[in-house]
Amino acid sequence: HVIPIPPLKNIDMKLFFGEACSNRSILSASLFEKINTHSPPVCLQEKKITINNRDSFTLSKIFDEKISSKNTRWLVLTPLEGLHDIGHITVFYENEKDKKCFDSVHSQPFKNSPIEKERLFSKTKKRTLKFAPFSLSNKDINHSFLVVLGEWRNDINFRIRIFSADNPNFEILIAEKIPCQEVMYINLIEKLGLEYKKSLLSNTFLCQIESEEANL
Repeated sequence: HVIPIPPLKNIDMKLFFGEACSNRSILSASLFEKINTHSPPVCLQEKKITINNRDSFTLSKIFDEKISSKNTRWLVLTPLEGLHDIGHITVFYENEKDKKCFDSVHSQPFKNSPIEKERLFSKTKKRTLKFAPFSLSNKDINHSFLVVLGEWRNDINFRIRIFSADNPNFEILIAEKIPCQEVMYINLIEKLGLEYKKSLLSNTFLCQIESEEANL
């Protein structure tokens, strides 16, 4: 299970394991950090946790290290004992101070990992074409993150296109490459550019991610 930790201040997360594993299952929880795009990821801490799937885990209470950081971070949960599924750990992101909920997602594996291929009977896809809307409703919004999880064995090239809902002639094309077994955070607001953000010619956008090398 790979769970992204966006590079924002005062982020905490609640994890629900009810659909992911049997009660009293044991997992290894590893907190990874990547200081910059050229540095290798480093495991900051690793702990064993025993699951009570009737209640949630608060991530900041598992590790001694502060969870939120401006650097690229992610959590890897590896099954050790019990019955497990490859996904479906439910994650709620919240403000560390007032516990306001931001978003909810579920965990994913690195693509084409051995356990994923075994569970899916080796039916892996090698094409990515996915879409996601995002909003720029005022000039104070500074981030809207697209999170990309890498492949298990290979570095993957992919492209991002940004379209405007109000301007059919507007399009931005960005080429990226994600190393294997890493997580990448792409701030779509930054990709729009400062001048476009100031003008607010549109406030609704569509992001498209595509690759011929893997199903990211």
